[in-house]
Amino acid sequence: MTSLAGAPLNAVQLQRAVVEGDPRLEVGALSQKNAGEYASAILPYLHYLCTPLDNRVGVEHRFRRNLCLVPLGSSEPKVFQRKYPLDCEFTRSVRAFYPVLESRQGGLP
Repeated sequence: MTSLAGAPLNAVQLQRAVVEGDPRLEVGALSQKNAGEYASAILPYLHYLCTPLDNRVGVEHRFRRNLCLVPLGSSEPKVFQRKYPLDCEFTRSVRAFYPVLESRQGGLP
């Protein structure tokens, strides 16, 4: 797990820490040298971020579309790995991609 000064990071925060070369970036049990190598290797994969819109398990008919975070100034991708067509809703809003969820009183229903 990646963290910054002990706090877990989402993908956008990880990208920022790598680009800025933040020395507080930690990558699990990797040494500082290996953490730097990991950061360099993963950076190209942190440009477009995609996640399923429906993460339900055990549901026969799930909604299969994805939400894709596209950086400002970048075009919306149409295919993944030059081979697989993408079926995405696109956003340039980090807040839309990582919404703050309200906690429920009393836990899960």
